[in-house]
Amino acid sequence: MGPRLYKATKAATSPPTVIIGKTNMDEFALGGTTINPHYGSTRNPW
Repeated sequence: MGPRLYKATKAATSPPTVIIGKTNMDEFALGGTTINPHYGSTRNPW
């Protein structure tokens, strides 16, 4: 692992890191309907 990648990984995993984001995909990303039993259908945010 190069020094630049190491610095980015270290910065991303050190506290107080807050990861914001969520995906809503079919299991293993194999479906085309985006219907998720836990979160419902994917909607366009725009």
